[in-house]
Amino acid sequence: MSTDITDSEFDEDAISETEGEITYDRHLPAMHLYLGNNFIDAFGSRLFYEYDSILREIPIVFEENVVFWPGQTIPLFATSPDTCKALKYAIRVQRYHAFICQHQLVENISCSIIAQVLSYRIANEDGEEIVAVRAIGRHRVHIDSVETMIFENTEFVTACIFVYAVSY
Repeated sequence: MSTDITDSEFDEDAISETEGEITYDRHLPAMHLYLGNNFIDAFGSRLFYEYDSILREIPIVFEENVVFWPGQTIPLFATSPDTCKALKYAIRVQRYHAFICQHQLVENISCSIIAQVLSYRIANEDGEEIVAVRAIGRHRVHIDSVETMIFENTEFVTACIFVYAVSY
């Protein structure tokens, strides 16, 4: 069976009729509107550092099988208690968190991306806390050590980070 398209099977009129039509909102993926409404813009925070410096108490968000680069905007929809705690700390204190892509084959992860929270929504749906965040990757960093921190009477994981490269 041949999959080649011959000229007689190719209908140019059908293509030219739909060529100028766009039947979907092309801005929807870029704005991440599928995360819901009522997002709060996160203003007033900038991470200042020097090369070869160490940043402390940066909350860590672990996500499985996600690729995240500096300059890329991603949606985070957190339902796990640990991730919700880390994101709430990032939102309320400094607007930054470390993003680690966890893979089941990698045990010792030492590289991360510092992500800036652009907007967020905290909700309680069906008795479960949900934190939705739009974040942009800012810097590639090396995780020096991992610690636990107490925020709102609960513990979560933070990192001591060594800044070795910057990307926008």
